[in-house]
This record gives sequence, structure tokens and C-alpha cells, in this order.
Amino acid sequence: MAFDYKKWYQENREEILLRNNEYRSRPEVKARAKALRDTPEAKAKQKERNANRPRYEPDRNVLEKECRGNKFHKCGEKLNTFKENGEPDWFVVDRKSLDGLRGDCRYCQFVYVINKKYGKTFRQILNMMVEQGNKCAHKNCKVEFSINEYGIPTGFHIDHNHKTGFVRGLLCPNHNRSLYVVENTKEYEGHTEYLEEAERKEELENLKKHNRKNN
Repeated sequence: MAFDYKKWYQENREEILLRNNEYRSRPEVKARAKALRDTPEAKAKQKERNANRPRYEPDRNVLEKECRGNKFHKCGEKLNTFKENGEPDWFVVDRKSLDGLRGDCRYCQFVYVINKKYGKTFRQILNMMVEQGNKCAHKNCKVEFSINEYGIPTGFHIDHNHKTGFVRGLLCPNHNRSLYVVENTKEYEGHTEYLEEAERKEELENLKKHNRKNN
């Protein structure tokens, strides 16, 4: 009887993916892969692939793709690549990849960005939304946030202290833009209460970190 590779793979899929990710994360494997990518032959092939495909045009023959995730989130799900109208679905366009699409889905990409840039987990962002009543943190602003079709919170910008990196709150696009302007001009009229409250939160967070460090 012939060996059913497909059945075996489905039964051991999680373990195989875990081992593959562990293998790829090894420093010597990363270094070897980078060395192979940097060879003149590899660069020439990549250049040829990009030249033969219209700019920013992904491979339309790929109807489904398995999300490979990233170091902050690995969903490993097989997801649709395009909507009925031809627009990219779960994966955004990436002209450097073989199929013209990113390797991680929109959800995994969002989790990566909030962790990498702001040091926040997905759960922490959701908790912030709940604490703010699912609306902009600025006083009297009634702009509400939502969750899109990919399970990603939308309608806000993550406001943070550019000097310390502390996340002050979730703001609607208008207040985030106006706050950026007033911070550069040092005229805080209309934002004083929000900034003072954010400063108190940051002091409390620093105190908690100090206590945890000493305990």
C-alpha cells in the first residue's frame, strides 16, 4: 500500500510547522539562508521574477495561502488570497515575495506591528478599547471604534509619548493629527486634560515597574 503523505501531513501538521519554525529560527540557519539569498545567482533570479511580473501585481493563480505568521503570532490558517472583486483579501501585496503577497495575514501583521512598535499585545489593545468605552480617548469626542472583517480593531491611531514610548491612548484620526501639530508647536490648548491624564498614567505605570523590579 502506498504511503499517504497527505494524510500523514494533516495528522502531524502542527508538530511539523513547529519544528520547521524552530529550525528556521536557529542563528546558523538564518545566516546560511541570508548567505544563499545574497549570492549573485539568487539576486539575478529574484530580479528576473520581479521583472516578469507587473509591479505590485500578485499571482492571481494563488487562490488560497497558508499564513506563516511571525514571531508574535502564528495562526497557520489557510486563507483566501483574493475577494470576488479581485482585491487582495487576507494578504496584502508584497512585490518582493514569489507570489506577490505577504507571508503573514493581515491579522498576524497587525499583532506584529502593535508588539514591535508599541510593545502592546492584542489583548492589551482590546482592553484599552473597553476602558475608553470603545471610543476616542479625547474628552467629548464620540468617534467610535470597530472590528473589521479580519478581526482587527479599526478607526483609531495608537497615541504614544515619542520621548518615552509610553502608549497614552487610542485616538480618532482627527485628534491624533491635531495632537501631533500642537506637540510640535508646544501649544496644548484643547489637549491639556488628555495629556495630563496620560502623564498620570505613565507615572503610575513607572511606579508599578519600579515596585516589581524591587520585589
